[in-house]
Formats: sequence, C-alpha cells, structure tokens
Amino acid sequence: MISEIRIGTLSVADLAVALRFYVQGLGYELRARGPLPAEISAAWRIPAGVSGECALLAAPGSDTGMLRLVAWSRPGPDAWAGYARGQDAGHFALNYRVRDLYAAVARLAPLGLTAPPWAPGARREPPTPYHWVLHDVEVWDSMSLDATGALLDIYEIVKGPELLGSLAGDVSPVETMAIHVTDALRSRAFYEGLGYGLWYEQLVEPQAFLGMPPGSSIHNINLMQGGTTVPGRIELAQRIGEGDVRPMAQRAVPPATGYLSVSFETDDLAVASKLALALGATPVAGGAPVAADLPGLGRVRLAVFLGPDGEALELYQR
Repeated sequence: MISEIRIGTLSVADLAVALRFYVQGLGYELRARGPLPAEISAAWRIPAGVSGECALLAAPGSDTGMLRLVAWSRPGPDAWAGYARGQDAGHFALNYRVRDLYAAVARLAPLGLTAPPWAPGARREPPTPYHWVLHDVEVWDSMSLDATGALLDIYEIVKGPELLGSLAGDVSPVETMAIHVTDALRSRAFYEGLGYGLWYEQLVEPQAFLGMPPGSSIHNINLMQGGTTVPGRIELAQRIGEGDVRPMAQRAVPPATGYLSVSFETDDLAVASKLALALGATPVAGGAPVAADLPGLGRVRLAVFLGPDGEALELYQR
C-alpha cells in the first residue's frame, strides 16, 4: 500500500524565517527539528560537503499532509527562477485550505507573504484574494510567494463538494501538490498506478491569478489516494498553448531552494519500489533502500524515484 502525500519537502535559505511564516502565520505545529542524516545523501542528491537541518511541521491534530523545511550549510541557487514563467514542469505549489483567507493573508503578510511576480506589486505587496466560481464550487483563492520565495496556494471554500467536507481547524494539512506536466494522460496513468483515483478532469481556461501565458488553456486533473482521501492529493496541470516548457528535474535539487520532493509512506518498501519502477519511474541512486533516522519519523527505510516529469518522489517505510 502507498499512502497519500505524507510530506512535502521545501528547501529554504533561512530556516528561522520559514518557521516563523508557517508556525506563527499559517498555524502549523513544529513536530521535530534536527540534522539530516548522512545516509540519505545519495538518495536526496545532496552534494558532497553539504549538510542540512530540517524541521517537520503539521496541521494541528494531523499526522499526514505535513511540511518538511530544509536549510543547507551552503547556499544554493534559487529554483524559483525556473517557475517565474508559471509554466515549467515539475513540483509547482503546495495548497492549503484555511477558514478565512483574508485573515490568513493579514497574518502572513508581515511575515513575508507576497504576490507572485506576474501580479501587480509582485514581491512587494501581499496578494489580493481572487474570487472564482466553477460549477457548484465557490472559492476565495490566492497564489502567493511565502517568505522563502516558494509558491503556495492558500484558499477558502465558500461552497464546495460534499467530499471535501468542513474544515476541522483553521488550516488544513497539505491538501494538494500541484505538478506541471508535459503529458497529462501519461502522468495520470502513473499516479493511478500508485493507487490514486480520479476526482475530476477538465480542460479549463486558467484564471488570471495563476500567471499562465496569454492564450493558454490547462488540461487539469485532480487525483485522490484511493479516490476518497482528501489531504495529500495530486493535481496535474498540462499547459496547452505556444511556448516551451522547461523541466525542473536538474534544478530542484539540494542545495537549491524550492520544492524538492513529496513523500509517500508504504507498509512494504520493496513492493512499492517495484511498482514505481514498473510504472516507469526513474530510480535515484539506483533506487536502493537506505536506512536512516529522520526527525519526526524515527527509523525508516527509504528510496527515491523521479516521476514522469522528473519530480522527486520519496517512498519510506517505518
């Protein structure tokens, strides 16, 4: 069995700044903090001579859809530069649901929340919440940069599908990792092979706040693990329109800042790894399992693979 996304890993330039943003601003709890073990260096593609410190955060009362912040001993390039066009392939943005978007923006703005580079006042002013309605769903939404320069989508559901239910607290676990892909059907088949079920699929004209080039449309696919697990979803977005799409696979590696990977828990790492390979995943460091003590998880065995567009996927077993 393979879980929903249990952890999204975000590389940051300043761990203290990132912690203030997500703990004080978003309302996440600090579950654990400590050094990354040397045993994972090859699987995580950490260069020689670089070490990392991480902090594991979670929404109150939840042990899934967690966020792992990592800071490195040596500064790296800003992987955000690859996403500035709003179209390149790879892990793109984590999504969080909040009870009150305007209140969340007010809390986060003094801690570094800003509008994305394609919005007026980019990198200087907080984002303006965007209202949209699609079929039976009504949302206040906000594509933003966090204090580290990473994209995140914070939104409030005014009216939504019954499956999503009501929000238990003020903030959800990580609900979705948005992945920009070059072939939506290929990526859909891959994640369905990992146990995800289709929630919805549609061709949409992108809202202005998403920053897509003019004339674009999006083949959008949203997948839930098992077809019913709300947090830890996968959202696939293939842009259809003029212009090139550059992969992020070789830039989204330590010590670059930005999204590095998502992690799935399994009760049988060997079986899960064979499945990933059979679905066409590319093994990192040969896909060999590594045993290590990870802050907040304890002793685990893990292996890392690259998905259809080079996005890093970590499988781990406690």
